Amino acid sequence: MIEKKIKTNNKLFVYGTLMTGFDNPYALQLHRSVGKVVKASIKGELYIVSNWHFEYPLAVFDEHSQSEIKGEVLEIENNLEELLEVLDKYEGIESVNPDAGEYVRAEIPVSTENGTEICWAYINNKPFEGLARLESGDFRAYLKNKI
Repeated sequence: MIEKKIKTNNKLFVYGTLMTGFDNPYALQLHRSVGKVVKASIKGELYIVSNWHFEYPLAVFDEHSQSEIKGEVLEIENNLEELLEVLDKYEGIESVNPDAGEYVRAEIPVSTENGTEICWAYINNKPFEGLARLESGDFRAYLKNKI
């Protein structure tokens, strides 16, 4: 009997503190397992959470939106399952009740130079009223302009 292996999606769309160039321990751990990085975007709106130890973005995915959230697709070459577990914890996703956190990890359509790809992404799971909307949809540019 031949056993068929099901390949898990190894592409992750990131738009905030996990992007290339960020030096937090989670981004550094993630990028040690990344082979290819491609500029990308998703449909939706980006908000800034500023009532924490540091500012971070919150993506509200909406495939019918006219707005885009800019980021990167990371192709993870090794340690995928372990990395996703670590990143789930970083993003506040509980293994017992994954829908209770601020984010959920979902597979969504992502636009790249190669067309549309289905990738994992951490997207909003809670009310976001009162947060400032980032019109550009670009967290990196937002931080650069603050300096």
